[in-house]
Amino acid sequence: MPKTLPDWLQGFPKRFQNDVLEAMQAKDHSRIVAFDADKTLWKNDIGEFFLELLTQTGDADEPPILEPKVWKDYGRLLKKDRVGAYGYAVQSLAGLEFADLSSWIDLVASKWPHYSPKMADLIDGMRDEGGLKVYVVSASCSWMTRRALLYMGVDVDGVFGIETELDDVPGKGLVVSDRLVQPVTCNSGKVEALDQVVGMASFAIGDSMGDHEMLDTARWRLVIGTRGEPENEMMRLARLRGWSTWVR
Repeated sequence: MPKTLPDWLQGFPKRFQNDVLEAMQAKDHSRIVAFDADKTLWKNDIGEFFLELLTQTGDADEPPILEPKVWKDYGRLLKKDRVGAYGYAVQSLAGLEFADLSSWIDLVASKWPHYSPKMADLIDGMRDEGGLKVYVVSASCSWMTRRALLYMGVDVDGVFGIETELDDVPGKGLVVSDRLVQPVTCNSGKVEALDQVVGMASFAIGDSMGDHEMLDTARWRLVIGTRGEPENEMMRLARLRGWSTWVR
């Protein structure tokens, strides 16, 4: 182990620091680290924010991009079917020209104020000094997640998120369809997406029950909470199981 703790590990719980150092040294694992995105790499949920924004308008004479009922339907569905709700959030973009959608995504991602420099440093340290491969696996749409990481200023080895197929429509170009690309990257879909392409993660970092399976199958893990917010179900479960936790 290094004689001194790297700067990018300072401030994390001692157990997590030791886990990272062990992962850096050990050879008997995949060397894959899987990060959740929303409320893990940044505060709040950029995917939900974007969906709600598209259902609003600041001008009474200009209709919103999506019907206001989309946001309400999403909220109702989320209470009973997490995977279905996140899939619906991306399917609701069907019919939008991808060029327009990309412009709106870029605008939101470029102004998002919640990126975490500490998590950016952690990713850079794990990859550059630790020799680990970092993947981000998000239940937000992949197009937003990739753009957010760009503005966060980090390079990763790959991004998995929810997306639909795109149709090439004459006169319009690429248009979003409602056909979800499988697997939907929430709960077991996160594990499946990783395993299909790169293999199982040996280190997993997330914040919610949507990350449960990804965390459960990992050798090392960290569950993140937010100071001032009620402790969620994933954090309570992590404490019961003796997993590493960190409230920032």
